[in-house]
Amino acid sequence: MSACWPLKMPPTQKAVLISLADNANDDGHCWPSISTICERTCFGRTAVIDAIKWLETEGYVVANRENGRHTTYQLHPNQSAKRTGPDRAPVRQADPTSPAGGRDQSVSRTGPVRQADTNRHEPSLTVNEP
Repeated sequence: MSACWPLKMPPTQKAVLISLADNANDDGHCWPSISTICERTCFGRTAVIDAIKWLETEGYVVANRENGRHTTYQLHPNQSAKRTGPDRAPVRQADPTSPAGGRDQSVSRTGPVRQADTNRHEPSLTVNEP
């Protein structure tokens, strides 16, 4: 597990990798079910399956599906060929051509805060007398 924490990757894939690593034996083998990984990571079935496919493509995990029913996973967190960039670099860089112009992109996703509606009047309390 300690080899997985410093890896730079999207959060869903990292959570699935950490879950697999937590289940792995000393040789890096594990065989949790998809539903177990879903339960542990709080991600849906499709997200977990997509994350495993991504981890396989990137070389972090080798899945053995020969059994047909139970998949076993072999983890290779130190052997991924696509591990590049400085250790402290973010997973994704800001796009200078975006509407945010390279600034913090979360700022551009929300518009200005709307002011309170001043035309709203509290209902008047009238007492109907018999």
